[in-house]
Amino acid sequence: MLIIASVMLFQSGLVNSSSPNLNAVEKRIKQPSVRNTTAVEVALEGLMVLHKKAGNHYEVGILKPEIAHDHVFRIWIDNEELDLKEYPRDKTWALEVVKPSGGSSGPGMRLRERGHRGRLDDSRTGETDFSWAVDLEGREFHNRLLRLRPGNLKPIIQLPDGELWTKYRAPMLQRKLGNGTYSDFGFVTETTALSFNLRPGEKLRLKIANKVIRELPYGPDSYSIKIRNGPREPSHESHFPYYYQLFSNVKKQYDFALVKPEVDPSNVYPDPTPDKRWIEGMPCGEVFLGKRTAPLR
Repeated sequence: MLIIASVMLFQSGLVNSSSPNLNAVEKRIKQPSVRNTTAVEVALEGLMVLHKKAGNHYEVGILKPEIAHDHVFRIWIDNEELDLKEYPRDKTWALEVVKPSGGSSGPGMRLRERGHRGRLDDSRTGETDFSWAVDLEGREFHNRLLRLRPGNLKPIIQLPDGELWTKYRAPMLQRKLGNGTYSDFGFVTETTALSFNLRPGEKLRLKIANKVIRELPYGPDSYSIKIRNGPREPSHESHFPYYYQLFSNVKKQYDFALVKPEVDPSNVYPDPTPDKRWIEGMPCGEVFLGKRTAPLR
């Protein structure tokens, strides 16, 4: 209709080829709207395990209450907390993007890497790199496959494809192995974020046991989702050892402590409330299993 109207105006002599109105019409035709997606951000906070599945898809397992003592599993969508009490944690949970065709598979996950040198580097260039994550199976830690005891991650949530990145980092940490002494280690991820876009006709669904709990359609500028497994009360003890209850083949365990005086990174968590802390002023952060190929269980 816009093109026809432009032609009629030209032929009637109301505008000519040099008319600024016609140029504006042509510009709008050639340059579609900038915002044709709905941005979604999923924040992952607290005691949980990230894992890459076959096909470069990801899932996250939440430490169950019997392992993560006095921790509470909670989900918010746009600051509205969902009531999860009635939903079984041992069933299949999924966040999935449903396309207009009905399919939900994507091209795979991307891990953001913009470049930083070691864990002591606080350059803003790489402050959101995914590799700030603690990979318990990576070279900095145990450098081998860790055997998971089944049944300790509830629920296990299948994640949609997008880009994983570090939203917030913890203050600088020291680390020790077993009964050894603490030494400076550097910065680690406190909150991981997953970002992706909904396109026209797509929907984001939270499903539990194949039942749709919440559906978010394309349309608004953005959606914000927070998945947290944090302590009920402030704690003065490290919660990192809780992770080792998941594995059957680890004898010497790593643990963390804050560097004193505290050294904050450029992207420190902006709200210092203690409801998600390992130790006073220290976060409950998620970990990654980089060598495992089998699904979480």
